[in-house]
Amino acid sequence: PHLLHWHYGANADYLLKEIYPRYRAAAPANIALSRLQTDYSYGFGALRTARLLVGAGVPTYLYRWDFADRTVAHHSIEMPYLFGVSEREDSNIGYPAQFEPLARRANGAWTQFLLEGRPEDSGLPAWPLCTAEHPLRMVLDWESRIEPAGLTHEDLRFPTQVFRL
Repeated sequence: PHLLHWHYGANADYLLKEIYPRYRAAAPANIALSRLQTDYSYGFGALRTARLLVGAGVPTYLYRWDFADRTVAHHSIEMPYLFGVSEREDSNIGYPAQFEPLARRANGAWTQFLLEGRPEDSGLPAWPLCTAEHPLRMVLDWESRIEPAGLTHEDLRFPTQVFRL
């Protein structure tokens, strides 16, 4: 609770009283708190930003990093995959060797996005633009797939705010 008050200020009571119990009903306390932080610190802001970009006609591609043997894909967990940093014996930095195929597919798509403006890789499904008519995103996982992006699934009762860092 103290962390939520520090991070969300006056909005923490809303999260503690109305939102956290829903997350807690579906998961153990540590996972529930992590999912709440992910949604309210990053997820909903990303959706709000995507909705604004799509509404302004800016070509927008969305993804969700989601792989089966992790309970929560926390902020920046995909960075070792982006930079091709596999796990070393003397360190827990990087991804395990068995994740190499996912790393190559994701990295290939990101590289093509930088070079050509479209995220494409032969090991992934066709990655569509996210549009108002078709709000879709890529889910990067063992079996990557396209799913609805849920541009309106954010908690509209939760105000836009600046977070303490």
